[in-house]
Amino acid sequence: PEIVLYGEIPSDTNKALHKIHRADVLVAIGSSLLVSPANSFIYDALYDGTPVVIINREETPFDRYATVLIHDDFKNIFKEGK
Repeated sequence: PEIVLYGEIPSDTNKALHKIHRADVLVAIGSSLLVSPANSFIYDALYDGTPVVIINREETPFDRYATVLIHDDFKNIFKEGK
């Protein structure tokens, strides 16, 4: 998977968009989705009919578009296996 961390700008936005248009699902983890260009990727996925999963502690402006919405800390969702 391709990952963009907070404060990073995708080195090649066109490459990112190409991958989004080919994706089976778009998962946004631990993001308020308030920062561009990352938040615009949600619209690209939705335009293609790609399911969107949002995992974040607080509400985001895109919650209403999520196919799957989880309001929790991602650390609780992805616990380390023992």
